[in-house]
Amino acid sequence: MKDEDKSGLDTETGGTAETGAEVSERAVRPGGEVPEQVRVSKPSGRALETGSDPEKSAGREKGAGFPETGSEAAGKVGDPKLGSKAAGKGGKAPEPRVEVSEPTAKAQERGAGDQPAPEEGGKPRRARRPKKPQPEIVHRAGFAVIFGAPNAGKSTLLNRILGEKVAAVAAKPQTTRHKILGVLTRPMAQLVFYDTPGYHESEKLLNQGIVSRAVEALADADAVLFLTDGLHQGEEHLAAMELVKAKERSKIVCAVSKSDQVREKYMRPITAEISSIFPGVPVLPVSSKNGNNIGRIIGLLSERLPESPRLFPDDTLTDQSMRQIAAEFVREAVIRHTHNEIPYSTAVTVDRYEEPAKAGLRKTYIAATIHVEKDNQKVIVVGSGGRKLQSIGTLARENIERLVGGPVYLDLFVRTTRDWSKRKASLQDFGYRDRS
Repeated sequence: MKDEDKSGLDTETGGTAETGAEVSERAVRPGGEVPEQVRVSKPSGRALETGSDPEKSAGREKGAGFPETGSEAAGKVGDPKLGSKAAGKGGKAPEPRVEVSEPTAKAQERGAGDQPAPEEGGKPRRARRPKKPQPEIVHRAGFAVIFGAPNAGKSTLLNRILGEKVAAVAAKPQTTRHKILGVLTRPMAQLVFYDTPGYHESEKLLNQGIVSRAVEALADADAVLFLTDGLHQGEEHLAAMELVKAKERSKIVCAVSKSDQVREKYMRPITAEISSIFPGVPVLPVSSKNGNNIGRIIGLLSERLPESPRLFPDDTLTDQSMRQIAAEFVREAVIRHTHNEIPYSTAVTVDRYEEPAKAGLRKTYIAATIHVEKDNQKVIVVGSGGRKLQSIGTLARENIERLVGGPVYLDLFVRTTRDWSKRKASLQDFGYRDRS
């Protein structure tokens, strides 16, 4: 800080200053001797004129409590410009006055080696606090099974989590027949989801084969997402819950689907009942439509996975081939456009799948066959003038195009394969049973 006096000279407060040599002088000396503390002050211009004490003059001009910073004070010592200005009428700048003070008792007690290193301005540096140890970064990866009763919304939830449609979705129960794998890769976790068929008891060979896949996936899961239909809970829901109860609670996360369609006052009793059956297990309402609690579900499942490197490459979305996905999308379209027993009597096989780059085509070419069990079912699927089959093909083609990212030419055929759902050989051919 500077202040103009009547003679036009700059007046400066006496401050603490250390040159580079003086800083070195304060380093620890051999033998542990405490160095002397050195303060350098420079007389003000008014002191030169009046011959009064420089420090008193400085205090009178500027006031106590406003010392110069270290850099300012250090710069003024020995500055020829400031020296000539400060000399004033005398023509010669006086030598800086050096005061030597004895070390304080506290400094003696502490010892020279414990004194913090001074900064250039003479102010001691504060001792830095030791850095807190950083937590070890752990990557997790494993299999998370989505398990529940039929029509609980498992496939819709998987598609929402992945951000892509890899599983067939319909309002009718038992739409999912295969164990669908979907991979979600995050920076510190890779979740390998299994969308399983809805658990239910049945005497039909087809349904028995489907359910056995779901139970196998549940047994091998690293984490389990038990999904309950927020609109309906029946005997199948209770049966599925009994199977999940056999798993370790630390691996389970419970969710109630379709929270966007259920009022909170009706949702609370459902979550409370599940919490009483699974004490200590998180229970969250979720919505695949508006994304309610989807992020929390992903986080909770990630925490339950074991420490592991990634199981699939980063860009993996599913282990299904495009032939398998195309067949499921065609079957989904049949379910959406037909009713009664036809959705449950239909199977789809892909006979040809040719990519444009390999076949020299402008579009992906797919030829698929829709299998029904009776001739009258075939008539219904084809429709009058083939219009229903055309609608089925349009819906399936649009879903396939979104996934492959390009145009698709889809050829559909309808064939009667009598009682295919009751014959083990046919079930094995269509992939619904393992070959023994």
